[in-house]
Amino acid sequence: MTEIDINNSSVEESIIRVAPVELGIGSKNMLKDFVMSMMPKGGNLNFCFNCGACSSGCPASGLAGMDPRKFV
Repeated sequence: MTEIDINNSSVEESIIRVAPVELGIGSKNMLKDFVMSMMPKGGNLNFCFNCGACSSGCPASGLAGMDPRKFV
């Protein structure tokens, strides 16, 4: 068995904390509206190239069925 020293300061972890988004019940477009508000001016989700950049930074991408490329 391998032991890991959790007090090892040579390993750095970056965590970005974002306030929770209230999606509401029956509001299908609230997630899309939120994502669009965060995009640079003129951004268009229809121009997705499936590069996976959104998945690399999404905390939900590790959960089953939560691939941002599929639900955004």
